[in-house]
Amino acid sequence: MLDQDKSLIDGFITISDKELENGIKYNSDTESLDPEQVRGAMVIGKTRRLRLDWRKICPKDYDNTDVSKIPPKKMKAVISGFESAGGLFISGKAGTFKSRCAWYLLAREFIGGSSIDCLNWYSMPELMWMEAGERRERVSKASECDLLLIDDFMKTKCTEAIEATLFAILERRCSSCLPFIITSNVKLDEIARFFTDNGGEIRAEAIQRRIRENSFVMESK
Repeated sequence: MLDQDKSLIDGFITISDKELENGIKYNSDTESLDPEQVRGAMVIGKTRRLRLDWRKICPKDYDNTDVSKIPPKKMKAVISGFESAGGLFISGKAGTFKSRCAWYLLAREFIGGSSIDCLNWYSMPELMWMEAGERRERVSKASECDLLLIDDFMKTKCTEAIEATLFAILERRCSSCLPFIITSNVKLDEIARFFTDNGGEIRAEAIQRRIRENSFVMESK
């Protein structure tokens, strides 16, 4: 499974900018090409579209990930955990490949045609500042896409608005059996200290329960 997935993702994320810019385009001119050249042109064209769409979603640092440098045992554990539970919560110190593994899983689903979305923890306050209509649309996208990544979960202390929004997103996803991936520097049992004093403990427990019941919880060392 890992070798097959690795070849898929490598073929997707390692195509060069030069190949994207100068690749054969599938148009009327290809009628003069032999079948192999036509197939090659179609592959390059599809890869180009995928790549450009992917870059709208994935941060450049993770887009340039060399998958071969992620420890194979860690990657296998991440894939196995995600596939067995239908979701993943992965915690650990910085530099333990949490986010790179998560973006690898997102890329796999993206290549397969799934709709994906990402909420970076630092973007949560920005979400709160949106006008009501725009915020509802953004929350709906995070709640309804095929796979959601919440990266750097609990990097900073919550506000009540963030707590309520986070609960609403996870509740809707769990109710619809939609998977999610969460990365964090904080273990799941320790997230309550980042919640507010005004009812935060109750919301933290509710969120912890939904994460445990709907994902594989692991620590990246």
